[in-house]
Amino acid sequence: MKYRFVCDHCGWFPVQRMCRAPGLSLSAYYAWRARPESRRVSEDRRLLVQIKAIHWAKRGTYGSPRIHAELKTHGMLCSMSRKGDCWDNAPMESFFHTLKTELSHHRAYHTRWEAKADIFEYIEVFYNRGRRHSALCFIAPADYERLNLVA
Repeated sequence: MKYRFVCDHCGWFPVQRMCRAPGLSLSAYYAWRARPESRRVSEDRRLLVQIKAIHWAKRGTYGSPRIHAELKTHGMLCSMSRKGDCWDNAPMESFFHTLKTELSHHRAYHTRWEAKADIFEYIEVFYNRGRRHSALCFIAPADYERLNLVA
């Protein structure tokens, strides 16, 4: 995920700088780029292409019974809440609320580059490595991930 961000934004920012901000190794980033794609990523890409093809062919919304039936015929389950049930989106809404209250509402950005760099640093340096999260037993996500990969 962290290297994917660097790869996706290498046209906007220097790779060396994006690796340095969150403390990533430049050589590890280039080694990651040289690795073949994992089976999971390949399967996710294949499913995404299939879902988009179904969606555009039917020109419907994911909430329509026709799209649900089409997905079911391909062995897929549409991940959507029922009407009035907002739980699917709650984690992202919480994250964006935190981002706004802790960072962007207190800043005036003059350029898009300045905003992107600030948000990148907030997420990769502070939010993932320094900020304690109550849902993770009050430890930072990077530490939580490290502890759970070892265990």
